[in-house]
Amino acid sequence: MATNVNLRDATTKLKLLKKAPGEEPLLDINCAPFMPSGDTISSVTSVTFVVFGLVTEVLPLLIVSPVTNGTDKIQATYKQGTDGEKYLITAKFVTDRGDKLEAQVVLEVTEVTIS
Repeated sequence: MATNVNLRDATTKLKLLKKAPGEEPLLDINCAPFMPSGDTISSVTSVTFVVFGLVTEVLPLLIVSPVTNGTDKIQATYKQGTDGEKYLITAKFVTDRGDKLEAQVVLEVTEVTIS
């Protein structure tokens, strides 16, 4: 089950991804800043999330089929999520050199309305 994260504990230097609650986008996590230069991802160990706790009742985020394309990115489809909530996404992976590393991004779920 997801746990809450204190906003002050989350670094502001993390990449921010966005989606609406009803969208199911295929999004990339760029792992290059977390890897040695010239290395590539050989396998994805896990992709998990924790919620920031901005909304009282939070729907879980569904992370479907995380894969790598053999370079420095991890792709997955992200489903559901709660409007107004942010999720800290952690991707754990193994590089061709055998390093076990992780990359993090923040996913913001926001319903876009036009008035």
